[in-house]
Amino acid sequence: MGKIQILVAAMTNGGVIVDGVGYGCKYFPASGEVSARVETLMYVNHDSYNDAAGNRVEGRTERLRVTIWNSRKATAGKGLADVMARNLSIGKTLTNCELTRRPYQIQQRDANGTLMVNLDGTPRMLNREAYSLTQFDFGKDSHKTIMSEIAAFTGEINFNSRPAYWDGKPRLDVPARLNAQGQWDLPSIQADQSGWEQIVAWRKSVVFNPASPIFGYAIIATAQAAAPAPVTPGVVLPPPAQAGAPVQLHQPLPPTQVAPVTANASNGGTLNV
Repeated sequence: MGKIQILVAAMTNGGVIVDGVGYGCKYFPASGEVSARVETLMYVNHDSYNDAAGNRVEGRTERLRVTIWNSRKATAGKGLADVMARNLSIGKTLTNCELTRRPYQIQQRDANGTLMVNLDGTPRMLNREAYSLTQFDFGKDSHKTIMSEIAAFTGEINFNSRPAYWDGKPRLDVPARLNAQGQWDLPSIQADQSGWEQIVAWRKSVVFNPASPIFGYAIIATAQAAAPAPVTPGVVLPPPAQAGAPVQLHQPLPPTQVAPVTANASNGGTLNV
């Protein structure tokens, strides 16, 4: 039973639920010789097509449990699992994906957990498949995630909030920000964009902290969900004193000059962000 490489156009992250709270993924810290990894559910949409006989095959959605590993040679904080923890929000799309499928077997048990056996006394086995994500590009955050982060924004820098006009563009799905003349207040909108760029730089600098139950959008596998929402404490952005005022930080962010990350999965896949 060998590994099989699979190319997928795009996948959507379904995330994980822990104690009724949704997180982008679950992060398993490195332990001994075992590298750190993240696990999550991904949804793959298969388009409809006509087969060789001309029959119509309808599209379907497939749910995959995906594991992403840090390479043992990865620089601290730059392994693929770490990159995913910092970026993989619920509903995030991944494009140009490459998966490694590995068939395996598990022992079958009944509803009481009792091992089931064959007539010859050997354990009854079930065939299963595991998928490892080895290469991809990050797509967009989901609209639901964006709106949720906008609604939660109070000026803090973290992984669950962002300014309303984070991309520097006027938008119609939030209260309009107009100047005294009734036109779009572009300086204020640009201030939101500047603040968002600082938040993104801070997010890239965050590394795994064993004392925290949260790492980016991920919950740590060994931790319980103690907070009602996955919040990573950060510094605070004060509101602009006036339209167009530059966003200043109450305290310095970690270095904002972040070199491109090359993250290697266990079988050598790479990702640049």
